[in-house]
Amino acid sequence: MKHSKQLFLHIGIHKTGTTSIQYWCARNTTVLANYGYYYPNQYANLNNPGHHFLAHASSLGAVPPTRATVALMENIQRSPHYKVILSTELLSVVNPLSLRWLLERWETKVCCFVRRQDEYIESMYRELKKSSYFLGDRREFIDEAMAGNSMCIFSDFKGLEVRAALPVNYHEMLDRWASVVGPDNMTTIAYGDQNYASDSLSGFLKFLGIPPQGNSYAPRNPSYSPEIVQARELIDNCIGPKQRKTLRPLFWHVNNKFYSKDKRKIFGPDARRKIMSDLRSSNLTMNERYMGNLSIDWLCEDPTHFVGDNIQEAAPLTLDRFAQIATQLIQEAQSTPKIEAQRADSVTSKSQEESRIARKTSQRFSSIADKLPSGRSDLFLSTNFANVSRLVSDHLFRKRYFESLEDFNHNAVRIPFYWRHIVNYNEQGKVTVNQDLVKTYHRFASYLPEHFNVTAVIVNCSPFVAKAFYQNPGSFPQYYSQYLQILIGNFPF
Repeated sequence: MKHSKQLFLHIGIHKTGTTSIQYWCARNTTVLANYGYYYPNQYANLNNPGHHFLAHASSLGAVPPTRATVALMENIQRSPHYKVILSTELLSVVNPLSLRWLLERWETKVCCFVRRQDEYIESMYRELKKSSYFLGDRREFIDEAMAGNSMCIFSDFKGLEVRAALPVNYHEMLDRWASVVGPDNMTTIAYGDQNYASDSLSGFLKFLGIPPQGNSYAPRNPSYSPEIVQARELIDNCIGPKQRKTLRPLFWHVNNKFYSKDKRKIFGPDARRKIMSDLRSSNLTMNERYMGNLSIDWLCEDPTHFVGDNIQEAAPLTLDRFAQIATQLIQEAQSTPKIEAQRADSVTSKSQEESRIARKTSQRFSSIADKLPSGRSDLFLSTNFANVSRLVSDHLFRKRYFESLEDFNHNAVRIPFYWRHIVNYNEQGKVTVNQDLVKTYHRFASYLPEHFNVTAVIVNCSPFVAKAFYQNPGSFPQYYSQYLQILIGNFPF
């Protein structure tokens, strides 16, 4: 039973080309099959093609404990291929003893890429900032990483988390895996070692015994730029978990669109030398035990020889740059819902859409009703701008909305007036009013029963005003007063 299959396990570490490797394997199963390999398609989707559930299950015991792991074992057994590839960088932060149910079943070979630790820790700092898993600053992150303190490495924001220390002492992490699979079954590759392979994907294929592939492009997982990291840190410390999750795709798009080519570093030379000095003994041990005493500087030399003073360290974020990033986030937020709505409309029929609207509206108001104190009739029911537009254009949605109001005996409604939508400013600050939007609000108001009270709520400051505020905080009252006058003049209701 032990030799009915052979397992090739790619365990990371993070930020060493793992995303590219996983994408390529998921999209080239036919190529892999030609060499006798099977890459199970048990992952979230083609945008997340690693077998990350292995790490999630690793803390639950020595027997396959989840539906996913049971299905994995069955699919491996059914596969006609003798060699099986599993890949997730999360395995670099879990105890391999918790995976004995898998590792002791078949002969296992482990591939691990390692990266110079000052670069690895900085890359992980950027990566965990990307998902708001770490809220402290860079000095706190270095201290936590070097102390071996547990931190959030993964979360689905629904209660599932992987918390672990970063494996900065590489030889200790490799020793743990070697104690389970045997040192002869360990292959350790220095990230960026051109003498081994031109890139991580080619290095992984070499580990598998597969020649380099001509068309081997795979998507990257770009890190946040230093400015985006600082902006995210400032905002994250002012909002809650749900808002942080909502902002994640916006930051991702803004970073990739405007900042991904920023090559400046977050850690300076002093911090880097300290990291590499503290880990020099670990690297010497790893190089001797697992890498054949490679002559790569960070594996065998004193850090003063390879950490120079010519590192281009990013400066602290200025208010002007923060205002620019905030404006780009707002603009991205304005465009993203429109794109998603167009995508949904292209694949959803009208009848399905009407059914979904009715169901969601009913569920929404049912949940509100459950929370209402008996006899309460003055609840202010809010509606966002997207709903105002839909209430005007979609009679079914509007019918359900007003039926729900009537059912709950409501006589008031609160309407957000989106500053960024209703008015526009040119470069000189001259303001124009979006008359089409004014008409939409008027149409919505015309549908309200006469006895209804309407409360206006001013939300979402204009990007122009936000930038002006950061440059001159005293300018805000003038713009705010001007906007109030516009609202009073255009919305008498």
